[in-house]
Amino acid sequence: MAKQKEIQTVAMRVSGGNLPSGYSITLNIQMDFSGCTRDELVAWALAERKVALQRVLRGKSPEFLQQLADDGGLQVHARDAGRNIKTRDERIDELTESGVPRNVAEVLVDNPEKLSQLLNES
Repeated sequence: MAKQKEIQTVAMRVSGGNLPSGYSITLNIQMDFSGCTRDELVAWALAERKVALQRVLRGKSPEFLQQLADDGGLQVHARDAGRNIKTRDERIDELTESGVPRNVAEVLVDNPEKLSQLLNES
């Protein structure tokens, strides 16, 4: 098996903070990941996804957030963490508008594992 590349090069724009107003520069950065554990890499990736999700959630109403808390939280795919979060009713309405009967839409939203089971049985 080929050894994975441990150094990644990225272009990074630096501006703001204590720099003069309007000043911006792009630097080529070589980030060395040698010796980093998988857990460290996952934690760093998760931190970025948490920030992306917080941006979305800050745009929601306190009632929406309270409903999420009352429902036990939120499960979201990492790719979707920066995208809009829809309420249960919004997801059901979206499905019914596309022609799915409401009772089926409710099952799909409330129990997505059921859809997987049905698809695997056919």
